[in-house]
Amino acid sequence: MTKKIWLVAALALLATRAQAQDDTRAREGIASFLKDAVGGENPMEKVGRDPGIDLLNPGCISFTRMGQFTAAVNSGTGEVRFFSRFKPLLYVYSRDAKGTARTAEDRSAEIERRAKFTLEQDTKRAEELLAAHYPGWKERSFALESKEREDRDALVMDDLVYVEHPREGVAACWPNRIYLSVNPETGDVVSWISNDQRIESTASPTIEKDAARAAAVKEFGEKLSAPNRAWLEKDAAIELVAYQGDEGPRTGWLVGRIFIVDAESGACRLAGRH
Repeated sequence: MTKKIWLVAALALLATRAQAQDDTRAREGIASFLKDAVGGENPMEKVGRDPGIDLLNPGCISFTRMGQFTAAVNSGTGEVRFFSRFKPLLYVYSRDAKGTARTAEDRSAEIERRAKFTLEQDTKRAEELLAAHYPGWKERSFALESKEREDRDALVMDDLVYVEHPREGVAACWPNRIYLSVNPETGDVVSWISNDQRIESTASPTIEKDAARAAAVKEFGEKLSAPNRAWLEKDAAIELVAYQGDEGPRTGWLVGRIFIVDAESGACRLAGRH
């Protein structure tokens, strides 16, 4: 009985030490990210752990500065996977202090006056941050998929989306997407959502795109509503990707970002199961 107690105590101590190491690495990661993404003399001031958010981000340790931001950091690497800022943000309201509706020209003039950075400048800043904080950014191949100055219910920010493409010598990779928003008034990051699935395949496809669409329709079409089936048959986007098969990475066609059709066998599965 005594040996069991000592064994449990020893395991608990090891787990505590491992958690402390992970916590230290995560704290270093979020501190470095905040210094570059938000600025300030002491980026970790009033930043505390937020265990409640851990459940939403498996493998991550979460941090919050009350009323200002929350973040999820990979506990093993210190990489920030999720960041969301609450304030300060660039709000340009549609009504004035008296409740009178403002004209579009009036709001546009305020946005132009307050926005110290152009969309191009924020894009450049975002890519500098990605080079510093996204793993292997310089070695991997990411392309800017979209950029736009968004005006969402009075919140104005520059939204950027990057998608990963196969690097040289690789036939396909999982198309990791990075969603990043910047406050054009301050240049600070508003949101940062980054996935990082390292799946690559060197096998060229033997099944063509149209055949992959037909396979997805055959496998799942009868389970869909008429509008969704019509979308799958004609409009669903298809891209060549690498996914995790039962025995390792495989090349496949990602149909509508929902279904994966193996590019060699034609087998079809839901993308969430890769």
